[in-house]
Amino acid sequence: MQQGNIFRHWVYFLFHGSHIWSLAAAQIVYSVTEESSPGNTVGNLAKDLHLDVQGLETRGFQISGPNTRYFEVDVKTGILLVKDRIDREALCSRNVKCSLEVEAIVNSPLNLYRFEVKILDINDNAPSFRIPGIVLNVYESAFPGERFTLPNAFDADVGSYSIKGYKLSQNEHFTLDVQNGGEATMSAEMVLQKALDREKQPVIKLTLTAVDGGKPPKSENPLELHRVSLHIQDVNDNSPKFKKHLIEMDIRESADKGNRFSIEEAHDADIGQNAVQRYNLQKNDNFILAVDSNKVELVLENKLDREKQKELSLLLTALDGGSPQRSGTVVIHVTVLDANDNAPVFSQAVYKASLPENSAPDTIE
Repeated sequence: MQQGNIFRHWVYFLFHGSHIWSLAAAQIVYSVTEESSPGNTVGNLAKDLHLDVQGLETRGFQISGPNTRYFEVDVKTGILLVKDRIDREALCSRNVKCSLEVEAIVNSPLNLYRFEVKILDINDNAPSFRIPGIVLNVYESAFPGERFTLPNAFDADVGSYSIKGYKLSQNEHFTLDVQNGGEATMSAEMVLQKALDREKQPVIKLTLTAVDGGKPPKSENPLELHRVSLHIQDVNDNSPKFKKHLIEMDIRESADKGNRFSIEEAHDADIGQNAVQRYNLQKNDNFILAVDSNKVELVLENKLDREKQKELSLLLTALDGGSPQRSGTVVIHVTVLDANDNAPVFSQAVYKASLPENSAPDTIE
């Protein structure tokens, strides 16, 4: 407890009925910290008012006014004591100055004294955020240096116990810039330092902590932690890709029309409209393309004939839905395998040969 300076005071004489009141202007100032325990000493009121302790009880020494619920005076000692719990924030909100006016009365002669009790703040409130967290949607194309404003915390305490700064959990992409315009206007912004890549990290979870000026600061309560969840929005920065540049297939020329041959799908690291949306097959005489949600297939539209064409090369293109559109290609090389679909044929209908009549067995002409 801390007692302020006691100044000389002017005394005014008031006439009321047959009594003469002397009114002392409020020049006695005491200080007490909020949340002080009942019974704690505020100050020696009798001594500071220059009253004889021995006569306090008989002269009806007491305090009065609307703030007596917080204080009481011991008439045997003249000591002013804390009577009830004092909550500075409830009394004065976030006003820098917080004090209570109290009156003391003593009879024979009747005197009225006024004095002031300053309520000092303690660090009994932790900073808190009004909402537990936010979700920020950030495009992966954001440039380093871009700023993202974060919500402010609130602290019911004032002065040295109010919010003095913010801390951001360690990460490789963002730093924290705190603008200090005084405790009422302190704000925090995240500043992008390293380019984002949704394909590597689609969600970044960070924690913002508000720090007050207490020693130690009240910054361990979960209410002081603000969850920042960054959802990295996709941009069309990846092209569709096939696992191989060349797909080789062996198909017998006896394959029936309508037969289907599976092709491995292309992959696109992007999502949504920026992912693979459709396929195109180079125009040819034998195959068309069938695509559904689960597979890509070549469909034999016209039968193959190895004797006419032993090999085919087809170009398959995968396209995404981004703007501008990206694509990826693969070459499908088809080797047509022979089938026993032709009987032996002589090159001419009649062959003639002449042999001497005396030719020996096994003679070849």
